[in-house]
Amino acid sequence: MPKNNAVWFCGWFPSTENSLAGNFIHRHAQAVGAQFPVTVVHFAPYLIGSPKPKALDIAYTFQIEFKAIPQFSMKFLKPLNWLMYYGMVLVFSLRILRKISPKIVHIHAADKVGIVAVCLKPIFRYSLYLTEHWAIFNESVNDRYSKRNLWFRWTFKKVWKNTDWVASISQSMYRAMEQNYAISRPFLHFPNVLDPVFVGLPIQEFSDQSPFRFLHVSNFEPRKNVPQIIDAFLSLKKEIPNIELWLLGGAQSPDFPANQGIVYFPPRTMPELVPIYQQCKALVMYSSSENAPCVISEAQAFGMPVISSDVGSITEMVNEEQGIILPYKSEKNQQIADLEQAMRQLCLNYSQFSHKTIQLHALGCYSPEFAIHSLLNSYNQTCAE
Repeated sequence: MPKNNAVWFCGWFPSTENSLAGNFIHRHAQAVGAQFPVTVVHFAPYLIGSPKPKALDIAYTFQIEFKAIPQFSMKFLKPLNWLMYYGMVLVFSLRILRKISPKIVHIHAADKVGIVAVCLKPIFRYSLYLTEHWAIFNESVNDRYSKRNLWFRWTFKKVWKNTDWVASISQSMYRAMEQNYAISRPFLHFPNVLDPVFVGLPIQEFSDQSPFRFLHVSNFEPRKNVPQIIDAFLSLKKEIPNIELWLLGGAQSPDFPANQGIVYFPPRTMPELVPIYQQCKALVMYSSSENAPCVISEAQAFGMPVISSDVGSITEMVNEEQGIILPYKSEKNQQIADLEQAMRQLCLNYSQFSHKTIQLHALGCYSPEFAIHSLLNSYNQTCAE
C-alpha cells in the first residue's frame, strides 16, 4: 500500500559543484518538508575527470537521495551517455520507490528525469504532480520549447499528459504550458518561496543624504540585459549625481565600467544577501525572458519597489503600487531610454511608495506558510483518497 508521503524527482538541485542550481526548488523542499514527509531525489550528471557533485552538507527538513551520474565529454559517446544516465536513474529510482512506496511523486523541473517518473507510475500507482520553472514555454525566448529536439518535446508532453496536478509557480507559466500541449490539467498555485532569512526583517530607514542605490541581482547572462541597465544608470547619473548601482551575482565583463558609482559583488549566500538588500532602495531588472524571479519577492520582503520588464510572470508579482513595469522592447536604445526614465521616476517619487505595503504583500504571498498552503491541502486530500 502506498504511504502518505511524497518523493520529489528534481531535475535541478543545489550541489557541492553548484550551490545555486535549483535553489528555488530547495526552498520549496525546505518549506514543504517541515510539514509533510518528503524525500528529494536528484540525479546530477558530471563529466568524468571533473569533481563529483555531492549533496550540500547542510540541515534539511526532508530526506535526500543524491546520485551523481558520470558522463563522457566526447560527442561521439553521446548515445552511451544517454544509456548510462537513464540506466542508472531507472535502477536507482526503482530502489527508492520500492523502499518508500509513496502516495505522491512530484516532479520539479522535468528535464531528463520527468519521463522516468511517468514510466514508473503504473507500477507504483502514485499520484503525479508537476512543477516547472523553465522560461522555454514562452514563445518569445530563443531556446523555446518548440525549437527543442523531438525526444525533448516528446518526453515533456508525456509528462504533462500523465500529470494529475500541475503545481505551477504562476498562472502565466501554467497557461504557457497548457497552450503548448493543448491539454488542460488540474492547476494549483505554488509560488516560489522566500528563504526564511528574508522573513520578519525591519524596513530600512534612509537619511536624505544617503545615495539612491539601485540593485540588480542575476548571473549577468545576455537575457538579463545588464549593459542596458548600466548605460541607463550612467546617463541618469549625469542628471542625478547621488545615485549608485550595485550589481551582484555574475562575472564582471571587461566591457562593464568600473567605479562611476557602480559596485560589483560576487554571488552571495542567502544570509549574506540580507545586508546588501538593506542598503539598497530599489531593484532594477530588464530581462528578455523570466518566469517568477525570486529576486523580486526578496526585494519586496525589504519593502523595495521594483523596476522590471513585463516578461514571464512578473506582472503577477509587481503592480503600480509596488514598482514600475516596462513593456519589453527589442531595440537597445529604446530599452536604455525606458530604463533611464523609470529610474528617474523612482528617484523622484520614491516617497510615494508604501514600503510597508510592499513588504506585507511579499510576506503574504511568498513566506513559507502562505506559499505552500494550496499544495499541502492538495497533498492531504490526495492521501485521504
